Amino acid sequence: MAYPNGLDFSKIYPWSDIKTVQRDGQTMIYVPKTYTKEGKLTSGKYAGSRYWMTSKTKGDGFHLPACFMYKGKEIDHFCFGAYEASRGSDGKPESKVGATPWADAGGIQKAIDACNSRNTGKAGSEQYGWHLQTYHERSFIARLMMIECGTPDVQTAIGRGNESGSPTTCGNTSASWRGLHEFWGNYWEWCDGLQMDGSGRYKVFDKQGNGTYVSTNIPLADKGFAMASGDNFDLGDLFVPGDDGTNGSYTGSTGDGLWIGSNTILYTSGGWDAGSICGAFCFDVLASAGHSQDHDGFRLAKYDV
Repeated sequence: MAYPNGLDFSKIYPWSDIKTVQRDGQTMIYVPKTYTKEGKLTSGKYAGSRYWMTSKTKGDGFHLPACFMYKGKEIDHFCFGAYEASRGSDGKPESKVGATPWADAGGIQKAIDACNSRNTGKAGSEQYGWHLQTYHERSFIARLMMIECGTPDVQTAIGRGNESGSPTTCGNTSASWRGLHEFWGNYWEWCDGLQMDGSGRYKVFDKQGNGTYVSTNIPLADKGFAMASGDNFDLGDLFVPGDDGTNGSYTGSTGDGLWIGSNTILYTSGGWDAGSICGAFCFDVLASAGHSQDHDGFRLAKYDV
């Protein structure tokens, strides 16, 4: 990959500390605790443009995203499935190269339950802390991809992936970044932590890491990505698209697909036949919680707590 400004991100935190690890036999990506800062430039050539920053320490104006919180306490990393979830011989989801992704599980709650079924151990063990990927985790990873690539169109910068054919096995496409495979394309992925309520306004996981939904009372952002925050939520940590698009159109400069509904749950990634709408910022909150088709999959994540 050609890095913007000739930077070698492999020597820059947190990219330098992202690594592939094994947890209870599953291949996961270790993502280290990182503080972030975002806002809009107020002067200069790019005045009005959005910016994102990262830091290993809590500098002025930086904060810790909710993906590094667990039940009110800070955690030093989270683990994210290197591959789309497949179904093991014991009926539990796995994260393994060459496996066939688990499709049509029967709705998002079935995917949540399947991920939770791996929790058979005590706190601190490899059999504890499993959950369905959250949008806070995905958004943080997408932020790192975007900064490293110098563009939100990471699908073009990294690899098209499986977007215009038929489904394939885990780890078998060009969509590969730092050990993470098929973050876009191949299968749509259910994602926890963000929903639309019956009034078309966002509900998100609380920022203390309790995994409980809080109402934001926030509809679509005016333009670009939302920046609103409240006592127990911060949409600035997420990539929540604005109203500068309609269902099926591209979201701003990302080139990824956007669908918005009401009383709906979140799909991400884009599937094997979705074409250029696939990407790290593909955002679909149009389906009901029980919706399930043969191109719908999901992904494991884990807190090492």
